[in-house]
Amino acid sequence: MTTDGVIVAFHDDNLKRLAPGAPEEIKSKSVNDLSWDVVSKLDVGEYMGQKHVGERVARIEQVFDEMKGYPERWLYLDVKKVPLDKLAKMAHVRGIEKQLILASTHYEHHREWKRLLPTSGTLLWMGGKEDALRKRIDDLRKTDFADLTQLQVHIDVGDLNSADPFTPSSAFIREVAKETRSRGILFQSWVRGTDNPAAYKKLLGLGLESFASDYPNVAMQAIREYQRDK
Repeated sequence: MTTDGVIVAFHDDNLKRLAPGAPEEIKSKSVNDLSWDVVSKLDVGEYMGQKHVGERVARIEQVFDEMKGYPERWLYLDVKKVPLDKLAKMAHVRGIEKQLILASTHYEHHREWKRLLPTSGTLLWMGGKEDALRKRIDDLRKTDFADLTQLQVHIDVGDLNSADPFTPSSAFIREVAKETRSRGILFQSWVRGTDNPAAYKKLLGLGLESFASDYPNVAMQAIREYQRDK
């Protein structure tokens, strides 16, 4: 959110990557440090190539307006430094609560979001070593996984010809898949380190149901082939 209260669609904590043409004196700043007047003038298309030059930062209300009346349009909200009550109100007045999935690594965000918008979805994402992941899963069991509709674990892919190419381990993935399925929670992964469809097929076999991916075409190909061959 900008200093004057405008919630925007912007990922990074500074401008260096997404707005490389920004004045040097503000490149290290966050949109939280700037007014909408300044943020609205940033070119956030240049870093993607010449044909995108001139693209501007979108206000989140503009995004929500594009969803109103189109129930097939869904959106993951990867929240950063945003007041959830203000964001929820903007969604509620447009009647798009059921089209939103709040994504955060902070469980308390999901608890608050479901209190504000009970019909919205929630995705808790987590990365790190397997021991730390097991601790987080154990903590979720204490609340019976309350207020979660989706769970995402970051999975690194190594040698697909090895006994176990995944970190965290295949055993852990299979264990979490079984538990989330029993609770009606969608189990998702962000797959890192490969664009090989074989990795996605192996993960589907372990119980993954959904993917966040830098290679969506690869993921979709793997899903189609896995379902065809079942």
